Amino acid sequence: MISVFRRGLIRSPTHWGLFSTQRWRHFTAVSDEEDEKEEEEPELFELPLHTTIPVPKNCPPNLATSLTWHKQPGDLVRRKEIICADGNSNGTIEVTSHVDGYLAWSSATLDTPGIDGARAPLAVLVGNKEDVPAFETFAPTTEKRELVYDGLFGSLIRRVKIISVSSCGLTMMSMPLLAVFGDASVPLGARAAIAAVVMFFGGGTTATVHWMCHPYITQMWRNTQDHYTAESVNMFGMRKYTNFVASDVVEADNRPFSTFKLAPYNKNYYVHTDDECWRPEEYREFFFTRQDE
Repeated sequence: MISVFRRGLIRSPTHWGLFSTQRWRHFTAVSDEEDEKEEEEPELFELPLHTTIPVPKNCPPNLATSLTWHKQPGDLVRRKEIICADGNSNGTIEVTSHVDGYLAWSSATLDTPGIDGARAPLAVLVGNKEDVPAFETFAPTTEKRELVYDGLFGSLIRRVKIISVSSCGLTMMSMPLLAVFGDASVPLGARAAIAAVVMFFGGGTTATVHWMCHPYITQMWRNTQDHYTAESVNMFGMRKYTNFVASDVVEADNRPFSTFKLAPYNKNYYVHTDDECWRPEEYREFFFTRQDE
């Protein structure tokens, strides 16, 4: 009944084993109290196979908290059937299901803030009604998500962007002063020309650095069996988070530093193929839609 995107799934958690490298032990160290709390909540792959309905792109930031739900956990949902809607002055936003199944979880059941933003988890569907009770304690939040990828050069790229933008800003501020208050023996037109060339070079190199590095994913987490959050760095070195489901992944454009593309955002992204970057036995081949040349 339910059509689940299986390419992003891996085997049961018992096959993961312990993280074999110090790189991953750093991200999996938890206290005894956290271990006891996690025992009460099912691991993602201990849950029945499920698929995620995300928040539509370009919707209001608070959409998940202002929805009127037409379906409740346990209800049968047909493909293209409306599961919730939001009425506002611009019209009504309707969220439909892209698969058949039973509603097992919705954001309406969250007691604490969950994952927000475009394409955030909104609902989860399962193929059998008997699987719905398994999601009674399920809640995708930033505290419970699983780190599956850690890029090799995340901190380096962030520092490079910060330095690049800072130097560009200093250049843009100092060059006009140089043109006005520079050596009086040099004609003003010449000084202005030199300043313009330096400013063009400074702005051009900063833009080039951003264009080359903006697809780079520094870290990536799994929130449900088929829902991810990727961290990248914007032009100013600030962290940026992008939510997506596995079915959003399509073939990347023919450009440097791109291994896959997210169709809803129409943007390319890059992840390393190196095993040390990925959680052991993580299935990630569907992220490598083309080999970077």
